[in-house]
Amino acid sequence: MDLEELDMLQPARCRPERLEAIRRATRFSRKEIQFVYRAFKQECPSGMVTEDTFKAIYAKFFPQGDSSQYAHYVFNTLDRTKSGTITFSDIMLGLSILLKGSLQERLRWAFSLYDVNDDGYVTREELAEVITAIYDLMGDHHRPPHHRGSSAHEVSEPETPNDHVDRMFKVSYFEFLFLLRTLTDNTKCQRTNSTNHDDFPSLAL
Repeated sequence: MDLEELDMLQPARCRPERLEAIRRATRFSRKEIQFVYRAFKQECPSGMVTEDTFKAIYAKFFPQGDSSQYAHYVFNTLDRTKSGTITFSDIMLGLSILLKGSLQERLRWAFSLYDVNDDGYVTREELAEVITAIYDLMGDHHRPPHHRGSSAHEVSEPETPNDHVDRMFKVSYFEFLFLLRTLTDNTKCQRTNSTNHDDFPSLAL
């Protein structure tokens, strides 16, 4: 299925054959697509999502932090054509990768998220920008501890985004995957504790 063909789908009238096109392009069942579509239509009756609307939706899932900058990065990753709007099919394609994609697909998506200027490279500055946005999204109470000394009795301090970046630039590939997974699990934990599962699904990494 060509992605441009999917972009022509009109969510406001998602007929059975159009649902089938999305099903074939993703790893979701028809029932799963219909479930997400009902929530999507309530939040975005026009079928088109602007960045401001996307940020407002994200804020509902992370009320304890500031999710606006991270939502900006996710929106840009989903907006493949850089048109300033995303569609129902864009969201379903993104969710399919994040929830049901292979490790390689999810890593490729994560790389696109961290590659802020879309030049094919992730710099230390870009990594710091996105990680700072993730920390802002989680809020101060959900920051992982950082051990600055070797003593087991030494009090841990909240880890800063720069601490996290420093560690990621000093680890092996497998350690990098572990750190990325840890940060992802922390984000999902806060999302679970602060949302209703019947709400519009979050796209946090």
